[in-house]
Amino acid sequence: MSKNKINMTEGAIFSKLLRFAIPVFLTNLLQQLYNVADTVVVGKFDGKVALAAVGSTSTLTNLLLLMFTGIASGAGVAVAQHIGAQQEERKRKAMETSLIFAFLSGLVLIVAGYFFSKPLLRFMECPESVIDPATLYMRIYFAGAPASLVYNFGSCILRAHGDTKRPMFILTIAGITNILLNLFFVIVCKLSVAGVALATVASQLVTAVCVCVLLFHPRGDYRLRMAQMRFSGKEMFLILKIGIPVGINGILFNVANVIIQREVNILGDVAMAGNAAASALDRITHLGIVSFSQAAISFSGQNVGAKKYRRLDTILWQSIVSAAAVSGVISLVFVCFNEPFLSLFIKETGEARTAIVAAALPKLVMVGVGYLLLAPEDVLSSMLKGMGKSTTPVVINAVCVTGVRLLWVYLVFFRFKNLWVLFAGYPVSWLVSCIGQFIAYRIYRRTTFTNAMEDAHAREIAAEQSGTVKAQS
Repeated sequence: MSKNKINMTEGAIFSKLLRFAIPVFLTNLLQQLYNVADTVVVGKFDGKVALAAVGSTSTLTNLLLLMFTGIASGAGVAVAQHIGAQQEERKRKAMETSLIFAFLSGLVLIVAGYFFSKPLLRFMECPESVIDPATLYMRIYFAGAPASLVYNFGSCILRAHGDTKRPMFILTIAGITNILLNLFFVIVCKLSVAGVALATVASQLVTAVCVCVLLFHPRGDYRLRMAQMRFSGKEMFLILKIGIPVGINGILFNVANVIIQREVNILGDVAMAGNAAASALDRITHLGIVSFSQAAISFSGQNVGAKKYRRLDTILWQSIVSAAAVSGVISLVFVCFNEPFLSLFIKETGEARTAIVAAALPKLVMVGVGYLLLAPEDVLSSMLKGMGKSTTPVVINAVCVTGVRLLWVYLVFFRFKNLWVLFAGYPVSWLVSCIGQFIAYRIYRRTTFTNAMEDAHAREIAAEQSGTVKAQS
Protein backbone atom coordinates (compact mmCIF):
# COMPACT_ATOMS: atom_id res chain seq x y z
CA MET A 1 0.00 0.00 0.00
CA SER A 2 1.21 3.53 -0.83
CA LYS A 3 2.69 5.50 2.06
CA ASN A 4 0.03 8.16 1.32
CA LYS A 5 -2.82 5.71 2.01
CA ILE A 6 -4.23 4.24 5.22
CA ASN A 7 -5.62 0.72 5.62
CA MET A 8 -8.73 1.49 7.67
CA THR A 9 -10.03 -2.09 7.92
CA GLU A 10 -7.07 -3.70 9.73
CA GLY A 11 -5.08 -3.06 12.92
CA ALA A 12 -5.38 -0.46 15.69
CA ILE A 13 -7.95 2.24 15.03
CA PHE A 14 -6.98 5.23 17.18
CA SER A 15 -3.48 5.69 15.77
CA LYS A 16 -4.91 5.56 12.24
CA LEU A 17 -7.70 7.97 13.19
CA LEU A 18 -5.05 10.42 14.31
CA ARG A 19 -2.96 9.78 11.22
CA PHE A 20 -6.05 10.56 9.13
CA ALA A 21 -7.52 13.41 11.19
CA ILE A 22 -4.42 15.49 11.95
CA PRO A 23 -3.63 16.26 8.28
CA VAL A 24 -7.35 16.91 7.69
CA PHE A 25 -7.38 19.31 10.65
CA LEU A 26 -4.28 21.11 9.40
CA THR A 27 -5.69 21.17 5.86
CA ASN A 28 -8.97 22.70 7.01
CA LEU A 29 -7.09 25.05 9.34
CA LEU A 30 -5.07 26.36 6.40
CA GLN A 31 -8.28 26.77 4.40
CA GLN A 32 -9.93 28.67 7.24
CA LEU A 33 -6.86 30.79 7.86
CA TYR A 34 -6.86 32.06 4.32
CA ASN A 35 -10.63 32.64 4.62
CA VAL A 36 -9.97 34.46 7.87
CA ALA A 37 -7.32 36.46 6.02
CA ASP A 38 -10.11 37.83 3.83
CA THR A 39 -11.95 39.05 6.92
CA VAL A 40 -8.84 40.41 8.63
CA VAL A 41 -7.65 42.36 5.58
CA VAL A 42 -10.98 44.04 4.78
CA GLY A 43 -11.76 44.64 8.46
CA LYS A 44 -8.38 46.17 9.27
CA PHE A 45 -7.87 48.18 6.09
CA ASP A 46 -11.44 49.05 5.02
CA GLY A 47 -13.50 49.13 8.21
CA LYS A 48 -16.79 47.72 9.49
CA VAL A 49 -18.83 48.16 6.26
CA ALA A 50 -16.43 46.02 4.22
CA LEU A 51 -16.16 43.55 7.12
CA ALA A 52 -19.96 43.32 7.28
CA ALA A 53 -20.18 42.89 3.48
CA VAL A 54 -17.79 39.93 3.40
CA GLY A 55 -19.13 38.40 6.61
CA SER A 56 -22.79 38.63 5.60
CA THR A 57 -22.24 36.53 2.46
CA SER A 58 -20.94 33.36 4.14
CA THR A 59 -24.35 31.87 4.94
CA LEU A 60 -25.56 32.56 1.39
CA THR A 61 -22.48 31.17 -0.34
CA ASN A 62 -22.83 28.10 1.87
CA LEU A 63 -26.50 27.81 0.93
CA LEU A 64 -25.65 27.66 -2.79
CA LEU A 65 -22.62 25.38 -2.33
CA LEU A 66 -23.84 22.91 0.26
CA MET A 67 -25.79 20.61 -2.04
CA PHE A 68 -22.70 20.08 -4.17
CA THR A 69 -20.30 19.68 -1.25
CA GLY A 70 -22.77 17.14 0.18
CA ILE A 71 -22.63 15.21 -3.07
CA ALA A 72 -18.82 15.41 -2.86
CA SER A 73 -18.97 13.60 0.47
CA GLY A 74 -21.23 11.05 -1.20
CA ALA A 75 -18.51 10.51 -3.80
CA GLY A 76 -16.00 9.96 -1.00
CA VAL A 77 -18.26 7.37 0.67
CA ALA A 78 -18.85 5.54 -2.64
CA VAL A 79 -15.11 5.39 -3.35
CA ALA A 80 -14.39 4.25 0.23
CA GLN A 81 -16.96 1.45 0.00
CA HIS A 82 -15.51 0.26 -3.33
CA ILE A 83 -12.06 0.24 -1.74
CA GLY A 84 -13.31 -1.81 1.22
CA ALA A 85 -15.01 -4.26 -1.15
CA GLN A 86 -11.90 -4.34 -3.40
CA GLN A 87 -13.85 -3.25 -6.50
CA GLU A 88 -11.15 -1.45 -8.46
CA GLU A 89 -13.12 -0.90 -11.68
CA ARG A 90 -16.12 0.58 -9.88
CA LYS A 91 -13.79 2.76 -7.82
CA ARG A 92 -12.21 4.20 -10.98
CA LYS A 93 -15.61 4.86 -12.56
CA ALA A 94 -16.81 6.60 -9.40
CA MET A 95 -13.74 8.85 -9.40
CA GLU A 96 -14.17 9.82 -13.05
CA THR A 97 -17.90 10.45 -12.68
CA SER A 98 -17.30 12.61 -9.60
CA LEU A 99 -14.86 14.93 -11.35
CA ILE A 100 -17.04 15.36 -14.44
CA PHE A 101 -20.04 16.18 -12.25
CA ALA A 102 -17.98 18.63 -10.16
CA PHE A 103 -16.88 20.70 -13.15
CA LEU A 104 -20.34 20.87 -14.73
CA SER A 105 -21.94 21.77 -11.40
CA GLY A 106 -19.45 24.61 -10.99
CA LEU A 107 -20.61 26.11 -14.28
CA VAL A 108 -24.19 26.03 -13.00
CA LEU A 109 -23.13 27.83 -9.81
CA ILE A 110 -21.49 30.65 -11.79
CA VAL A 111 -24.87 31.46 -13.36
CA ALA A 112 -26.80 31.01 -10.10
CA GLY A 113 -24.36 33.19 -8.17
CA TYR A 114 -24.61 36.00 -10.71
CA PHE A 115 -28.40 36.17 -10.86
CA PHE A 116 -29.44 35.27 -7.31
CA SER A 117 -26.84 37.04 -5.15
CA LYS A 118 -28.57 40.42 -4.89
CA PRO A 119 -32.16 39.11 -4.45
CA LEU A 120 -30.99 36.79 -1.66
CA LEU A 121 -29.12 39.61 0.08
CA ARG A 122 -32.25 41.78 -0.09
CA PHE A 123 -34.30 38.95 1.41
CA MET A 124 -31.81 38.85 4.28
CA GLU A 125 -32.45 42.56 4.99
CA CYS A 126 -28.88 43.47 4.10
CA PRO A 127 -28.46 47.24 4.75
CA GLU A 128 -28.13 49.50 1.69
CA SER A 129 -24.63 50.53 2.78
CA VAL A 130 -23.54 46.88 2.55
CA ILE A 131 -25.61 45.31 -0.22
CA ASP A 132 -23.63 46.50 -3.28
CA PRO A 133 -20.17 45.43 -2.08
CA ALA A 134 -21.66 42.16 -0.76
CA THR A 135 -23.26 41.46 -4.16
CA LEU A 136 -19.98 42.16 -5.97
CA TYR A 137 -18.11 39.84 -3.60
CA MET A 138 -20.57 36.98 -4.15
CA ARG A 139 -20.57 37.28 -7.95
CA ILE A 140 -16.79 37.21 -8.16
CA TYR A 141 -16.59 34.42 -5.57
CA PHE A 142 -18.86 32.15 -7.59
CA ALA A 143 -16.75 32.67 -10.70
CA GLY A 144 -14.35 30.26 -9.03
CA ALA A 145 -17.03 27.62 -8.35
CA PRO A 146 -15.81 25.05 -10.96
CA ALA A 147 -12.31 25.10 -9.47
CA SER A 148 -13.68 24.98 -5.92
CA LEU A 149 -15.86 21.95 -6.62
CA VAL A 150 -13.16 20.07 -8.53
CA TYR A 151 -10.92 20.47 -5.48
CA ASN A 152 -13.68 19.45 -3.03
CA PHE A 153 -14.57 16.31 -4.99
CA GLY A 154 -10.91 15.53 -5.62
CA SER A 155 -9.95 15.89 -1.96
CA CYS A 156 -12.86 13.63 -0.93
CA ILE A 157 -11.50 11.01 -3.35
CA LEU A 158 -8.01 11.33 -1.84
CA ARG A 159 -9.36 11.05 1.71
CA ALA A 160 -11.44 8.00 0.83
CA HIS A 161 -8.10 6.32 0.10
CA GLY A 162 -6.67 7.57 3.39
CA ASP A 163 -4.54 10.17 1.60
CA THR A 164 -4.91 13.20 3.87
CA LYS A 165 -1.43 14.75 3.77
CA ARG A 166 -1.36 15.93 0.17
CA PRO A 167 -4.60 17.94 0.42
CA MET A 168 -2.87 19.74 3.30
CA PHE A 169 0.12 20.57 1.11
CA ILE A 170 -2.21 21.82 -1.63
CA LEU A 171 -3.98 24.19 0.75
CA THR A 172 -0.66 25.43 2.10
CA ILE A 173 0.24 26.62 -1.38
CA ALA A 174 -3.26 28.02 -1.96
CA GLY A 175 -3.31 29.77 1.42
CA ILE A 176 -0.03 31.55 0.78
CA THR A 177 -1.34 32.59 -2.64
CA ASN A 178 -4.56 33.89 -1.13
CA ILE A 179 -2.92 35.93 1.61
CA LEU A 180 -0.36 37.54 -0.70
CA LEU A 181 -3.03 38.42 -3.27
CA ASN A 182 -5.33 39.75 -0.54
CA LEU A 183 -2.66 42.18 0.59
CA PHE A 184 -1.81 43.16 -2.99
CA PHE A 185 -5.38 43.68 -4.23
CA VAL A 186 -6.72 45.41 -1.09
CA ILE A 187 -3.75 47.48 0.13
CA VAL A 188 -1.89 48.19 -3.12
CA CYS A 189 -4.70 48.13 -5.70
CA LYS A 190 -7.40 49.47 -3.32
CA LEU A 191 -9.96 46.96 -4.64
CA SER A 192 -11.60 46.37 -1.23
CA VAL A 193 -14.08 43.43 -1.25
CA ALA A 194 -13.53 42.82 -4.98
CA GLY A 195 -9.83 42.28 -4.28
CA VAL A 196 -10.60 39.78 -1.53
CA ALA A 197 -12.93 37.88 -3.86
CA LEU A 198 -10.36 37.83 -6.70
CA ALA A 199 -7.71 36.49 -4.33
CA THR A 200 -10.10 33.71 -3.26
CA VAL A 201 -10.83 32.73 -6.87
CA ALA A 202 -7.11 32.62 -7.68
CA SER A 203 -6.42 30.35 -4.70
CA GLN A 204 -9.30 28.06 -5.73
CA LEU A 205 -7.73 27.69 -9.16
CA VAL A 206 -4.47 26.68 -7.49
CA THR A 207 -6.22 23.95 -5.45
CA ALA A 208 -8.01 22.56 -8.51
CA VAL A 209 -4.84 22.39 -10.61
CA CYS A 210 -2.90 20.68 -7.80
CA VAL A 211 -5.52 18.02 -7.07
CA CYS A 212 -5.84 17.27 -10.79
CA VAL A 213 -2.06 16.83 -11.04
CA LEU A 214 -2.26 14.19 -8.28
CA LEU A 215 -5.22 12.35 -9.78
CA PHE A 216 -4.03 12.43 -13.40
CA HIS A 217 -0.27 12.02 -12.95
CA PRO A 218 0.78 9.04 -15.13
CA ARG A 219 3.14 7.68 -12.47
CA GLY A 220 1.08 8.64 -9.42
CA ASP A 221 -1.15 6.56 -7.16
CA TYR A 222 -4.42 7.18 -9.05
CA ARG A 223 -3.49 7.44 -12.73
CA LEU A 224 -6.77 8.66 -14.16
CA ARG A 225 -6.67 9.45 -17.88
CA MET A 226 -8.30 12.61 -19.19
CA ALA A 227 -8.89 11.05 -22.61
CA GLN A 228 -10.56 8.01 -21.01
CA MET A 229 -12.88 9.92 -18.66
CA ARG A 230 -16.39 8.48 -18.81
CA PHE A 231 -19.58 9.33 -16.97
CA SER A 232 -21.18 6.30 -15.28
CA GLY A 233 -24.89 6.53 -14.58
CA LYS A 234 -24.67 3.62 -12.13
CA GLU A 235 -21.94 5.28 -10.08
CA MET A 236 -23.66 8.66 -10.25
CA PHE A 237 -26.82 7.07 -8.86
CA LEU A 238 -24.86 5.64 -5.93
CA ILE A 239 -23.10 8.96 -5.32
CA LEU A 240 -26.37 10.89 -5.44
CA LYS A 241 -28.13 8.32 -3.27
CA ILE A 242 -25.58 8.98 -0.55
CA GLY A 243 -24.73 12.60 -1.32
CA ILE A 244 -28.10 14.26 -1.99
CA PRO A 245 -29.40 13.59 1.53
CA VAL A 246 -26.13 14.99 2.88
CA GLY A 247 -26.53 18.07 0.67
CA ILE A 248 -30.15 18.52 1.70
CA ASN A 249 -29.04 18.17 5.29
CA GLY A 250 -26.51 20.97 4.78
CA ILE A 251 -29.07 23.19 3.07
CA LEU A 252 -31.70 22.65 5.76
CA PHE A 253 -29.08 23.27 8.41
CA ASN A 254 -28.08 26.50 6.67
CA VAL A 255 -31.66 27.72 6.12
CA ALA A 256 -31.91 28.30 9.85
CA ASN A 257 -28.54 30.07 9.77
CA VAL A 258 -29.79 32.32 6.95
CA ILE A 259 -32.78 33.31 9.11
CA ILE A 260 -30.46 33.95 12.06
CA GLN A 261 -28.13 36.04 9.86
CA ARG A 262 -31.20 37.98 8.69
CA GLU A 263 -32.05 38.85 12.29
CA VAL A 264 -28.45 39.94 12.87
CA ASN A 265 -28.59 42.12 9.72
CA ILE A 266 -31.73 43.86 11.01
CA LEU A 267 -29.77 44.89 14.11
CA GLY A 268 -27.36 46.91 11.94
CA ASP A 269 -23.77 46.98 10.70
CA VAL A 270 -22.20 46.84 14.18
CA ALA A 271 -23.99 43.55 14.92
CA MET A 272 -23.06 42.31 11.43
CA ALA A 273 -19.39 43.19 11.90
CA GLY A 274 -19.29 41.53 15.33
CA ASN A 275 -20.98 38.42 13.98
CA ALA A 276 -18.50 38.28 11.07
CA ALA A 277 -15.52 38.45 13.43
CA ALA A 278 -16.98 35.82 15.77
CA SER A 279 -17.85 33.56 12.83
CA ALA A 280 -14.25 33.66 11.59
CA LEU A 281 -13.02 32.36 14.96
CA ASP A 282 -15.97 29.97 15.24
CA ARG A 283 -15.01 28.26 11.96
CA ILE A 284 -11.57 27.52 13.38
CA THR A 285 -13.10 26.07 16.56
CA HIS A 286 -15.27 23.80 14.43
CA LEU A 287 -12.27 22.22 12.72
CA GLY A 288 -11.64 19.66 15.44
CA ILE A 289 -15.12 18.27 14.89
CA VAL A 290 -14.86 18.43 11.10
CA SER A 291 -11.57 16.52 10.98
CA PHE A 292 -12.74 13.58 13.09
CA SER A 293 -16.16 13.57 11.42
CA GLN A 294 -14.48 13.21 8.03
CA ALA A 295 -12.37 10.41 9.49
CA ALA A 296 -15.55 8.72 10.75
CA ILE A 297 -17.09 8.82 7.25
CA SER A 298 -14.08 7.21 5.54
CA PHE A 299 -13.37 4.68 8.30
CA SER A 300 -17.00 3.57 8.60
CA GLY A 301 -17.37 3.46 4.80
CA GLN A 302 -14.37 1.19 4.30
CA ASN A 303 -15.28 -1.10 7.20
CA VAL A 304 -18.88 -1.41 6.03
CA GLY A 305 -17.57 -2.28 2.56
CA ALA A 306 -15.34 -4.93 4.15
CA LYS A 307 -18.22 -6.07 6.44
CA LYS A 308 -16.15 -5.48 9.59
CA TYR A 309 -18.96 -4.15 11.74
CA ARG A 310 -17.36 -4.66 15.17
CA ARG A 311 -14.92 -1.86 14.41
CA LEU A 312 -17.75 0.68 13.99
CA ASP A 313 -18.35 1.22 17.71
CA THR A 314 -14.66 1.84 18.39
CA ILE A 315 -14.46 4.28 15.48
CA LEU A 316 -17.50 6.08 16.89
CA TRP A 317 -16.44 6.69 20.48
CA GLN A 318 -12.80 7.41 19.69
CA SER A 319 -13.87 10.00 17.09
CA ILE A 320 -16.34 11.66 19.49
CA VAL A 321 -13.86 12.00 22.36
CA SER A 322 -11.13 13.30 20.06
CA ALA A 323 -13.42 15.81 18.31
CA ALA A 324 -14.80 17.19 21.58
CA ALA A 325 -11.33 17.51 23.11
CA VAL A 326 -9.79 19.41 20.20
CA SER A 327 -12.68 21.81 19.62
CA GLY A 328 -13.20 22.29 23.36
CA VAL A 329 -9.62 23.45 23.89
CA ILE A 330 -9.72 25.83 20.91
CA SER A 331 -13.04 27.29 22.07
CA LEU A 332 -11.70 27.84 25.59
CA VAL A 333 -8.71 29.78 24.23
CA PHE A 334 -10.89 32.05 22.06
CA VAL A 335 -13.38 32.75 24.85
CA CYS A 336 -10.71 33.49 27.48
CA PHE A 337 -8.75 35.78 25.16
CA ASN A 338 -11.69 37.11 23.15
CA GLU A 339 -10.69 40.78 22.89
CA PRO A 340 -7.21 40.34 21.38
CA PHE A 341 -8.48 37.74 18.91
CA LEU A 342 -11.56 39.77 17.89
CA SER A 343 -9.45 42.94 17.57
CA LEU A 344 -7.60 41.30 14.69
CA PHE A 345 -10.67 42.00 12.53
CA ILE A 346 -11.55 45.51 13.70
CA LYS A 347 -10.19 48.78 12.31
CA GLU A 348 -12.30 51.02 14.56
CA THR A 349 -11.03 52.24 17.95
CA GLY A 350 -12.55 53.36 21.25
CA GLU A 351 -16.28 52.92 21.78
CA ALA A 352 -16.83 51.67 18.23
CA ARG A 353 -14.37 48.80 18.80
CA THR A 354 -15.96 48.01 22.18
CA ALA A 355 -19.42 47.84 20.59
CA ILE A 356 -18.26 45.42 17.86
CA VAL A 357 -16.51 43.16 20.41
CA ALA A 358 -19.66 43.16 22.58
CA ALA A 359 -21.73 42.15 19.53
CA ALA A 360 -19.32 39.28 18.79
CA LEU A 361 -19.21 37.73 22.27
CA PRO A 362 -22.65 36.06 22.30
CA LYS A 363 -21.89 33.90 19.28
CA LEU A 364 -18.31 33.21 20.32
CA VAL A 365 -19.39 31.96 23.76
CA MET A 366 -22.70 30.21 23.08
CA VAL A 367 -21.62 28.43 19.91
CA GLY A 368 -18.17 27.57 21.29
CA VAL A 369 -19.60 25.93 24.41
CA GLY A 370 -22.21 24.20 22.25
CA TYR A 371 -19.50 22.40 20.30
CA LEU A 372 -19.21 19.93 23.18
CA LEU A 373 -22.70 18.81 22.09
CA LEU A 374 -22.03 19.18 18.38
CA ALA A 375 -19.05 16.77 18.53
CA PRO A 376 -21.13 13.63 19.25
CA GLU A 377 -23.96 14.87 17.02
CA ASP A 378 -21.71 15.44 14.02
CA VAL A 379 -19.69 12.24 14.42
CA LEU A 380 -22.86 10.13 14.80
CA SER A 381 -24.27 11.75 11.67
CA SER A 382 -21.03 11.07 9.79
CA MET A 383 -21.00 7.43 10.91
CA LEU A 384 -24.52 6.97 9.52
CA LYS A 385 -23.44 8.53 6.21
CA GLY A 386 -20.41 6.25 5.99
CA MET A 387 -22.71 3.30 6.67
CA GLY A 388 -24.77 4.32 3.64
CA LYS A 389 -27.72 5.56 5.75
CA SER A 390 -27.44 9.21 4.78
CA THR A 391 -31.20 9.87 4.63
CA THR A 392 -31.64 9.21 8.34
CA PRO A 393 -29.36 12.00 9.64
CA VAL A 394 -31.01 14.38 7.17
CA VAL A 395 -34.44 13.74 8.64
CA ILE A 396 -33.10 14.02 12.18
CA ASN A 397 -31.29 17.28 11.39
CA ALA A 398 -34.32 18.71 9.61
CA VAL A 399 -36.44 18.17 12.70
CA CYS A 400 -33.96 18.50 15.53
CA VAL A 401 -31.59 21.20 14.24
CA THR A 402 -33.40 23.26 11.62
CA GLY A 403 -36.84 22.88 13.19
CA VAL A 404 -35.73 23.53 16.76
CA ARG A 405 -33.57 26.48 15.70
CA LEU A 406 -36.39 28.13 13.75
CA LEU A 407 -38.82 27.59 16.63
CA TRP A 408 -36.23 29.12 18.94
CA VAL A 409 -35.97 32.24 16.76
CA TYR A 410 -39.71 32.78 16.42
CA LEU A 411 -40.87 31.66 19.87
CA VAL A 412 -37.99 32.68 22.15
CA PHE A 413 -35.73 35.25 20.44
CA PHE A 414 -38.63 37.41 19.19
CA ARG A 415 -39.69 37.88 22.83
CA PHE A 416 -36.28 39.14 23.98
CA LYS A 417 -34.43 40.43 20.84
CA ASN A 418 -31.08 39.71 22.45
CA LEU A 419 -28.01 38.27 20.72
CA TRP A 420 -27.26 36.01 23.69
CA VAL A 421 -30.73 34.53 23.44
CA LEU A 422 -30.47 34.24 19.64
CA PHE A 423 -27.28 32.16 19.73
CA ALA A 424 -28.41 30.04 22.70
CA GLY A 425 -30.56 28.23 20.15
CA TYR A 426 -27.46 26.52 18.72
CA PRO A 427 -26.56 24.29 21.70
CA VAL A 428 -30.24 23.55 22.36
CA SER A 429 -30.73 22.25 18.80
CA TRP A 430 -27.50 20.21 18.89
CA LEU A 431 -28.56 18.49 22.13
CA VAL A 432 -31.89 17.41 20.65
CA SER A 433 -30.24 16.22 17.41
CA CYS A 434 -27.52 14.33 19.29
CA ILE A 435 -30.13 12.24 21.08
CA GLY A 436 -31.87 11.46 17.77
CA GLN A 437 -28.63 10.52 15.97
CA PHE A 438 -27.57 8.19 18.79
CA ILE A 439 -30.90 6.35 18.74
CA ALA A 440 -30.67 5.92 14.96
CA TYR A 441 -27.09 4.62 15.14
CA ARG A 442 -27.96 2.03 17.79
CA ILE A 443 -30.96 0.80 15.77
CA TYR A 444 -28.90 0.30 12.58
CA ARG A 445 -25.99 -1.23 14.47
CA ARG A 446 -28.26 -3.84 16.08
CA THR A 447 -30.37 -4.65 13.03
CA THR A 448 -28.40 -4.01 9.82
CA PHE A 449 -24.72 -4.11 10.77
CA THR A 450 -24.64 -6.91 13.32
CA ASN A 451 -21.75 -8.96 14.64
CA ALA A 452 -23.51 -12.10 13.40
CA MET A 453 -23.49 -10.75 9.83
CA GLU A 454 -19.78 -10.01 10.10
CA ASP A 455 -19.13 -13.58 11.31
CA ALA A 456 -21.20 -15.04 8.46
CA HIS A 457 -19.21 -13.04 5.92
CA ALA A 458 -15.93 -14.17 7.49
CA ARG A 459 -17.05 -17.80 7.20
CA GLU A 460 -17.91 -17.28 3.52
CA ILE A 461 -14.46 -15.83 2.84
CA ALA A 462 -12.79 -18.67 4.71
CA ALA A 463 -14.80 -21.26 2.75
CA GLU A 464 -13.88 -19.62 -0.56
CA GLN A 465 -10.19 -19.55 0.37
CA SER A 466 -10.33 -23.18 1.49
CA GLY A 467 -11.95 -24.18 -1.81
CA THR A 468 -9.30 -22.29 -3.77
CA VAL A 469 -6.48 -24.05 -1.87
CA LYS A 470 -8.02 -27.47 -2.47
CA ALA A 471 -8.49 -26.74 -6.17
CA GLN A 472 -4.86 -25.66 -6.49
CA SER A 473 -3.62 -28.79 -4.70
